[in-house]
Amino acid sequence: MSMIDFTNTEMAVAVIFTLIIMFVISFAVSFLFWLIYHQNMKKVDYRMKLATQLVVNKKRHSA
Repeated sequence: MSMIDFTNTEMAVAVIFTLIIMFVISFAVSFLFWLIYHQNMKKVDYRMKLATQLVVNKKRHSA
């Protein structure tokens, strides 16, 4: 006998528990990356609008 002796029920509970933990960690990491990406896209969108406005203003003044 080894020191770790799981019954079938204990093994099933351990596997399910491990899968749930892995899913939660995966979801948390994905959500974190989505938040970072979303914030960066907002910054890029804002900068694109500013750049477009600058180009439009230069064209108006030069015309």
